[in-house]
Amino acid sequence: MRARCNATFSRATGYVCTVAVNDLDSMRQTPVPVPSGGRVIRFLSGAKALLFPIGWSEPVGLVMIEAMACGTPVIAFNRGSVPEVINHGLTGYVCEDVQGAVGALQRLDELSRTEIRAQFVLRFSPRAMAQKYIDSYTSRLQAARRPELRRAAAG
Repeated sequence: MRARCNATFSRATGYVCTVAVNDLDSMRQTPVPVPSGGRVIRFLSGAKALLFPIGWSEPVGLVMIEAMACGTPVIAFNRGSVPEVINHGLTGYVCEDVQGAVGALQRLDELSRTEIRAQFVLRFSPRAMAQKYIDSYTSRLQAARRPELRRAAAG
């Protein structure tokens, strides 16, 4: 079976409302319900993995971070922010193609859902993100106070 996936978005909420998987061989369309609100947490927590076969350079990939927050491993194509978000072999697998993703599915049991959640807390929790901003601003302020760094930064 050859398949294609289509998604419908709600302009009111900005969330995916429905996903349809099309069987290109029979031209049959099968609607797939997509959870919203609090059901997303249960949905992601119960998933074996989040498949993220992105074909473009996603700048953020928040859905990968949401999956990690639930302890769910991510299998994603090596595009955009994927290598920055996913620690290959720790929080999921970064793959080059479909064959690599299929192989990664076979290795899901090697990953610890507890460790995936711990990595989320360490890297992406509100506290961790706020600390990164504080560190960045502090570093810039310290550099601004040192004349040699001000000259270097100015070019």
